[in-house]
Amino acid sequence: MLLYGDPGRQQLIQFAGGQVNFVSQVKTLQLVNTEEKELPKENCRKVDLVNGGSLLIRANWLSNNDLFDENYFMYNDEMDLMKRIQSRRKEVRIVFKAICLHHHDWSASNKQSYYLMYYYMMRNKILYWKKNKYKKAIVMSLFEYTIKFPVILRFCLKTSGIKLLYYYYLGLLHGYLGKKGKSEIFSNPF
Repeated sequence: MLLYGDPGRQQLIQFAGGQVNFVSQVKTLQLVNTEEKELPKENCRKVDLVNGGSLLIRANWLSNNDLFDENYFMYNDEMDLMKRIQSRRKEVRIVFKAICLHHHDWSASNKQSYYLMYYYMMRNKILYWKKNKYKKAIVMSLFEYTIKFPVILRFCLKTSGIKLLYYYYLGLLHGYLGKKGKSEIFSNPF
């Protein structure tokens, strides 16, 4: 279970697993912003997805082909792994007593972190669809991110400025172009 790691929020659940549509990548996260004291009575729950940073997995389930896909570098790697695990009819569960603190500066002043996060999230969304041959999702995303431009622009301006819009769409472009792994753009951002 993932809790916020910053002081003052350490009793607040960031999320405790969730359900996901492995084609559309639409996620329904469980217990988001719930206080830890309000946890369900059960010890664990079956889910489709857990955060990769708080994941424990049995070594005997894995071969070299079953590890995190390094082409993603970060973001969406756990969705890809969860899809492969479940395709082998294995269950993924969230254990409520297993707690991991997620330290992240979510402030508007931490712009570089937002650039990095949205670049990789958008790029890897496209890479995931390409890897799994979800051609319809790729085509629909071109339409969606064109139509949603005004909403995305407003979000980016509100969150951390116009540069976030650049990294958001650069991530999409690099996904369509098939750029993989750790990007060099963050060693020398413009």
